[in-house]
Amino acid sequence: MKVRAYGKLNLTLAVSDKKDGLHMINSVMTTVSVYDEIEATEGSAVEVNCAEVPYNNIAYRAAKLVEENTGIKLRVNIKKGIPIGGGMGGSSADGAAVLFIAKKICESKGVRLDIKPLATSLGSDVYFMTRGGACLVGGTGDMITPVECRTDFTALVVNCGEVSTAACYKTFDEVGGKGRRIDITGVLERGEKLTDELLFNDLTLAAKSLNPRVAEAEKFLLSHNIKSHLTGSGGCIFALTESEAIRSTLAERGFPSFFVRYMPRAIEII
Repeated sequence: MKVRAYGKLNLTLAVSDKKDGLHMINSVMTTVSVYDEIEATEGSAVEVNCAEVPYNNIAYRAAKLVEENTGIKLRVNIKKGIPIGGGMGGSSADGAAVLFIAKKICESKGVRLDIKPLATSLGSDVYFMTRGGACLVGGTGDMITPVECRTDFTALVVNCGEVSTAACYKTFDEVGGKGRRIDITGVLERGEKLTDELLFNDLTLAAKSLNPRVAEAEKFLLSHNIKSHLTGSGGCIFALTESEAIRSTLAERGFPSFFVRYMPRAIEII
C-alpha cells in the first residue's frame, strides 16, 4: 500500500508547565498540502528505508510497535517532501502513515488494531497526524478535539533549516516566550479569514535563539510588511501571503519556500 502523509502547521501554540517531565501544550493544528510518500508491504523483517532520516526514526519505531502488537513485519519506503526538522510534523506523519497502513492490513485479515495508544506513545504529534484536518490539541498531544474547519487558506512556508524539538523546548525553559492566548477555533468553524493577529507560537524566541536564519527570514518578510509565524518548534516559518515575487526573492537569498493550502485529511491512499 502506498499513501501520502500530509504535513501540518501550528496556527497557535501555547506551552504550559511540565507534567511528568513533559511540556503541556494547547495548539490549533491543521494539516496542509505538503506531503511525504510512504509505501509499505509485509516482509520477513521490519525495515524502513529513507536516505534523509536516521535509521531509528518514528516510522521505524511505529513498525516495531506494529510487529510487537500484531506480528506483522513491514518493509517501509519513505520519499520525503515535508522539510526535516521544520516543525511541520514530517517524522510524525511518517509514523502515522505506518500505523494507518498496518491498520488497513489488519482489517483485511479481520483483525482490529487500535492505533491511538500506539500513536500517543510515539510522540506528541503522531496521534493528530493520524487524523488531520483541524484540531485543538492539548496535553502532550494525546488530547484532541476536532474542529469543523470552514476556513480555507494558503500560506508561504519558508524553510530556514532544522531545529531540534528537544533543544527548542529546553531553550524555551531558559529564555521563555509566552505571549497572548487567543482561541481561534470559532474563527475556523465560522469560516472567517485567518489574520496575523490571530496566530502565535510560544516557541518562536527559542527557535530564533537556536537558528538565526529563522530570525533572518522573519526580518526579510517584515521588511516587505509581511508577518511570519513559526510552526511547531521550527525551523519553518509561514506567512499568509500568495506572493510569487516574495517566494522568488527568498530563493535568491538561499531560503527554499513553497506554498501550501489547508488539507482536510492527514493520509490518503494513492
